[in-house]
Amino acid sequence: MNPNQDEEQIKKLFLDLRRKDEQRAPAFEEVWSAASSRRRRRRREYVWRAAAALAALALLGVTVALVFHQRTLRYAASALTAPVSIPMNGSQFSSLPWQSTVLISQWRSPTDFLLRSPGEQLLQPISPREKSAIRGPAQTLEERN
Repeated sequence: MNPNQDEEQIKKLFLDLRRKDEQRAPAFEEVWSAASSRRRRRRREYVWRAAAALAALALLGVTVALVFHQRTLRYAASALTAPVSIPMNGSQFSSLPWQSTVLISQWRSPTDFLLRSPGEQLLQPISPREKSAIRGPAQTLEERN
């Protein structure tokens, strides 16, 4: 066996294999155009999806605005058509809003209890006059003498 002859035969086999691969492989232009058209198609789909999402969001916003606007209109209409008591013969009725409300100095927040800490009663100072749990009423030194 001649090493040069074996090497030539191997080169020939590889060349045949390369030609067969080239015949089976698609042309570069076809692959490139398919990839670029796929990219354009994806971009178009993204734009359409984004537009649809924005339209849905706008529709939702308009719906919410209309619902709240209708509630506001209903509230305003009920306030305008509410019966008003008019005092007659010097008597006054407390059905008018400014006559039935609590003064600002007497008003207490409905959530005031949230500001109080648990065990707040335990943290308040104890006066010496309060009852002792052991001996009954507490006495000062002056009272003992």
